[in-house]
Amino acid sequence: MKAVMDARELRRLIAATRDFRGRAGSRPERDHIRLQFHKDGCCVEAAAVDGYTLSTEWAVCDSVDEDFVVLIRTTLPPIGRKNGELAVVDRLEDGRTSVRIGDMQFAYSVPDAEKFFDVQKAIPHNAPEFRIGVNGSYLLKALKAASTTENLNRRIELRFHGELGPIVIQTRASGLDSKCKNIKLVLPVRLRGEENE
Repeated sequence: MKAVMDARELRRLIAATRDFRGRAGSRPERDHIRLQFHKDGCCVEAAAVDGYTLSTEWAVCDSVDEDFVVLIRTTLPPIGRKNGELAVVDRLEDGRTSVRIGDMQFAYSVPDAEKFFDVQKAIPHNAPEFRIGVNGSYLLKALKAASTTENLNRRIELRFHGELGPIVIQTRASGLDSKCKNIKLVLPVRLRGEENE
């Protein structure tokens, strides 16, 4: 069971999912990233879950010899400066996972991939009530600026006011009356010519 893909794409998949991993404990498989390779389509889905958050990210592969699933750690062999360097991901016969980039190879034992959470069960597949488009940079800026200084109250409230209304991000002001709220507002963008997904 082997797949070949661009090494920078593998690094991108790990960067997009690593912060969503759980910490080792009763479910050690959640401390890893699941790579599910698909021969049809020659692609891979990376997934990570911690019980509260979930991330999936897709990439195209150069080749996939059969459908298979592996768990990987977030540490990879170094990637050189030249573009087009390939990563080879193998599930070895002894159950270990191997990642080779250039002349360097990491092989390690991982928990059983079959115990990894079925992420497709958590993703809603029915049609959404409505869709909202936002500028990603503005949304990230507002979320980063949302003040969650109280350790026991790290909740952020998101209020949606229709498809074209503002998105209000609200937190409670620390040490003030409960009616004092910190507000961040992000205006939506129109989703033109895009099909509902």
